[in-house]
Amino acid sequence: MRVRLVEAIVRGELLPWAALGALWVVVAGVLLLQGRGRPTPARVLALVGLAGGTSGAGLVAAAAFAVPRVRWRAVDPGDLLGEAGATWRRLQGPAVPAIVGGQLDLAVPTADAQGRWILVGLLSGRPVDGLAAAPEVPRAPNRGPIADAGGNHGPLSHADLGTRVCDLEGASCRPWPTGWPSPERLRPFSQLTWSPEGAAGAIAYDVQTGRFLRDAAGGADSMALELTGDPSASASATSGAPFFELRRLAAGRLAAVRVVARRPDGPGPRYTLERAGVSLVAPRRAFYAVLPALVLGALGLPLVAVAYLVAPAWLIGRNVDLLVPADPVLFARTARAWLSRIAHPIAIALCGAAVAAPAIVALTSLLTAR
Repeated sequence: MRVRLVEAIVRGELLPWAALGALWVVVAGVLLLQGRGRPTPARVLALVGLAGGTSGAGLVAAAAFAVPRVRWRAVDPGDLLGEAGATWRRLQGPAVPAIVGGQLDLAVPTADAQGRWILVGLLSGRPVDGLAAAPEVPRAPNRGPIADAGGNHGPLSHADLGTRVCDLEGASCRPWPTGWPSPERLRPFSQLTWSPEGAAGAIAYDVQTGRFLRDAAGGADSMALELTGDPSASASATSGAPFFELRRLAAGRLAAVRVVARRPDGPGPRYTLERAGVSLVAPRRAFYAVLPALVLGALGLPLVAVAYLVAPAWLIGRNVDLLVPADPVLFARTARAWLSRIAHPIAIALCGAAVAAPAIVALTSLLTAR
């Protein structure tokens, strides 16, 4: 039952979110009314019981908020995307694994604003560190566009390209620079485990696809690079669908990038570059940080009830300076009234913690996403 509730909250289903919102409003209203009247044992027990129920709901909500939600957003493509044409690429050439900013990336050749042919990481959007641009090669006179094996002009296949970088028409090509990573290098791709259900053990949730990322081997701190689709210049995609999706799991973060084809007759650019990124570690750490407060709130009612039962005997044993009437029933009532003045602010704090703890986890998840 708890796992299903966590999954429903992660998916954004209306009913659990409405129930959480109603509970939070009730708790806030009750807390605002606590300044009126003297605290009584019944009032304290009711407040602690409310804290226990809210803490139970808070445990479920905090567990759901600890699963980061991966959301795609369109970003400035920089030097990666072409403005129009049959492909999203600016240049033809193989995608190669490279280190950019100290992390593994998949880089593609492209033309920057100055017309230089450079190698840029898809995930980072930055040129590969320490690599020079591909040098220009003098073009032979009266040389036409380069054709593929079938005599066709335009985007070339990987076999036709060989170790060259070409423009989109195949009219101009340059040798693959020796300083660039070899196109023959084995691509270090992994296969991440995505599941349509099962929030238990999930480390992220893709909002668009509705799939949960299962814990990778080695945990959220492991290293993995996943590619689905085709990032080459010859790839095709239907409107609204991505050409490819590249995801990297490293240093406790999930970073992803994709290129989406838009309708040819629609407004704006033909292709959009979308990115997503979340921390897989920070929300989980925030959950474990607030967990003791939620557990204490859930156990508050039985603990306070036991305290009321033993309060008279405890006060007598501690020789507390309290007027002790001859009637033991009256003394017990007086002792519990004394305990209520102490337990009441504790009950208020437990209610406040039960409301604040899930919000802390959700805020952590929000602030560590980009």
